[in-house]
This record gives sequence, structure tokens and C-alpha cells, in this order.
Amino acid sequence: MPDINNTIKPESNQSTVMPAPVTNSADSGSVVQAQEPTPPVASAMKQAWNDLDKTDQIKQGSDDLKNAIIGIAGTKPTKQENVDIYAMPKEFQKHNTVAGSSGSLGLIMMSGALLLLLIVGSGAVLYYLKPDLLASMTGMTIKGTEETVTPPVQTVVETPVIAQEPVVTSTLEIATSTEDLMASSTPAKDVYLAYNIELARVNTFADYFNLINKYGSARRVQQIEAEKLLADVTSDKGMSTVVNLKKSIPLLDPLAKIVDKVEDKLASLEVALPDNESKGTVDMIWENNAWKLDNENWQLAVKEEAVTYTSGQDRDNDGLSDREEDLFASNKESSDSDADGYSDAVEVAGLYDPNKKSAKLIDSGKFTTYLADDGAYSLIRSSEWSQSKDNNDNSVNFHSKDDHVIKISTILNFDKLSLDELYLKQLGLVQIDSGARMTNDTWTGIMSPDGLRLYLVSKLDTSKYYVLEYKVPANTSVLEYKALLGAMIKSLVIKK
Repeated sequence: MPDINNTIKPESNQSTVMPAPVTNSADSGSVVQAQEPTPPVASAMKQAWNDLDKTDQIKQGSDDLKNAIIGIAGTKPTKQENVDIYAMPKEFQKHNTVAGSSGSLGLIMMSGALLLLLIVGSGAVLYYLKPDLLASMTGMTIKGTEETVTPPVQTVVETPVIAQEPVVTSTLEIATSTEDLMASSTPAKDVYLAYNIELARVNTFADYFNLINKYGSARRVQQIEAEKLLADVTSDKGMSTVVNLKKSIPLLDPLAKIVDKVEDKLASLEVALPDNESKGTVDMIWENNAWKLDNENWQLAVKEEAVTYTSGQDRDNDGLSDREEDLFASNKESSDSDADGYSDAVEVAGLYDPNKKSAKLIDSGKFTTYLADDGAYSLIRSSEWSQSKDNNDNSVNFHSKDDHVIKISTILNFDKLSLDELYLKQLGLVQIDSGARMTNDTWTGIMSPDGLRLYLVSKLDTSKYYVLEYKVPANTSVLEYKALLGAMIKSLVIKK
């Protein structure tokens, strides 16, 4: 572009007219010079005006250039005036992207600028009018949108202090509270029964020591600690003490009669065993909100020495006594009354009639079936024998005419002892002979060493056990009905 600011302004007092300049048509971009070395200003401006009218390449902005020249010269130059003008060469104009006619880049830049301006403007509007919306869109924290957490105001209410009189609990009130606590706790009788049951399971002095620490009073615990010191230095480690203890304290039968007398914090238990010959006194004391064993004394019936029994007369040596032959109506002189090849005793043991081949004993007319009142069991019995019940030991007794008795007792297993534990405790034994065990489809049992007492439990219910035994009269030691006992055991069925 021509440098207008550096163009020499025409002087107002010059009026010399310069001859027309010589123009080199081959190079239209070269400097056009006047003929004279120092041309007047008016001639130079005239030449520039003529060149502007003739040049097509510089149309954009020509009017502004003309106005600028007019502004400098003061008047529109005439065509006769010669001026020096500096024009941009055509080659430069052709390759100059700013001055060229191509506008695609400028359009892109202008669109981008407008888009940026739109984004910035929208952001500014949201910032001032909807800052919370802008914060949710951008995830930024904008001042003024933070949630203000106001701490709760704690109100302190002053409660007037009222002087209270001390609460005085009378001795009567304390006693009543203790009595209520005693009434709601496990009774002294039940505590002792639990102790007695666990005593049956004691096998070593250590077991007994732990048992007393569990159930004993403070005084009794001190005693057992002293006894332990002595037991530790003995060769058997206190086993003899345990054996003697278990002999001197009986396993209480659920049918044992216990009368408890409670006075203040002491309880006295009076115990009578079913044999009505053994009795004991148990002292309990209330400590630490529970009844504790303090002392016990027992007076046990003196056990008679083991009786040596003999079998009744059996003239045909078939295994049935002569009195049993009368009971079964079999032949006393023949060991096989019905001549079927089986001895009379073998047939009775199998519940067959010894007088008739293949006939059942129950069909002989000499026997009937007894069913317990509660339907718990059934067994055969002789029709000639009488029958009675004893509620004291919950037993049924079958009596012969010569005062022999076979009885069956039902005993509740409150202590939940196993059959083995019960058997060993009742008989004072330490082991069970393998030949003593018996069983059938409904029960399992253990026979006593003398063969006269069977302890058994149901296979369906172990909450009770049964004892089937043969008792001879006190004035004799002769066993007249042992085969009958075997037949009754064979027929016994426990239904519950």
C-alpha cells in the first residue's frame, strides 16, 4: 500500500506545471518519476490520481485512499498534475493472502471467535443468574452454592436441685426381698436332686472336688479343699474316698419322699427312701442368691448278706420245678410231657404249651395277658396268681398261693441316667458282665448277677425305666418259679 503519511504535501504557493511523466509499461509496479528532478506537489498528486483510476488490482479501499489524498491535498487533483506514487508490485499483490480475494480462512476464524464468544457469554449468564445449574453441569464448586451446615443449637435446661431425704430400707423390707428372691429361684430340694444325680457320675476325686465347688457352700468348699490336699498325697489319689462316699450316699429314687423346711436362709430336707428303712437329712444354706449344699447325713438300712438261693424240687430234671409243673399242668415224671422232642422247660421258655405240640402257652387256659393301665406295656401272667398294685413305687405285683412275688415297677428317669449308669449305681458294681445284657424288639435290659432282677428301658422312650424282679418269701431261699420269671420276661412288650 502507498505510504500516505510519508507523501510530500503540496505547497500552496507553487503553481509550476510539470510535463507528463514517462511510464514504463513493462513494469507497472516500478516507480513513476517526473521529468524534472524536483516536481511540484500538485503534479505528483495528479499522477497518483490517474494511476488509481487505471489500476484494477487495488479496487478494495480505493475510495478511502482517494479521500485520504484529497484530505492531504485539500482539493481534488487534476489530471494534469504529476506526483510520485509508490505502488505494490503485482506479483506481491497476487501472492499476499491478506490483500488477496480468498476469505475462507477468515470466515473460519470469525466463526470460531463467535462460537467462543457465545460459550463465554452463556457461562457468564449462568454464573450470575443460575450458579447452581452451572455447578451441577460442570461439577465445579461455585461460591455461593455450598451447603451451609448449621450446627445444632444445644439448649441447656437447668434443673433445680431438690434435696431428697435418704431412703431408709427397713429390716423387714430386706427380708421380704430375700424371700421373694428365694421363691423365684430353684428350690433347695431340686438343687440337691441335681447334685445327687451328678454324684452318680463321679469317678475320680477330681470329679468330686469339682462337684462340691459347684454345689457346696463356702464352708463345704473349704472342707473339700483340705480333703484334696490329703488325697493328693495318697497312693490312690483319693479313690477310696470316692468309693466310700458313693456307698454312703444313695442315688435317690424319684419316688423318694422329700420334705423341705425353710427358715430364714436355712433349708432342711428330710428324705425317706422307698424301702422305708433308709433315711437322710440334708442341710442347705442360702448363699450368693442360690441354695448351696452344706451338710448331709444318711442312715441306710443294713443290707443283708447275699443269700444263696437253691432251686425247687425237680423230680424229672426237665428244668421246671415240681410247683411249676403244677402251674403248667405238665407231667412231673416226664421231661417231655407232649413227647414232641423238646423238654418242658425249653417249651415254656419259648412261650409254648409243654402239654400240647405246637400250642402256645397263652392258649393253654392257664395264662392270660396283662396290659398296664396306661397301655405302656403288656406281659403274660398266671391265671392262678392274684394281682395287686402298689402306688408307693408304682408297681404291679403278681402273687403265688405260696407267697412268691413277681413284680414290675415303672420308674421315671428324672436324672436322665443311662441304663448302664442306673444299673451300676443301684447294684454298687463297677462293671457289667457281657452275659447279663438282654434285648428284644422293644426294649434293652441288664440282668442282675443273681438272675432275679432285670433293669430295662424302652427303645422308644428313655424318660422312664422298668424293673422286673422275682422276690421270694423272707422265710425261704428256695426258687420255685424261676422258669416262670423267664417266660414273663420273654413275653414283655413295651408299647410306648
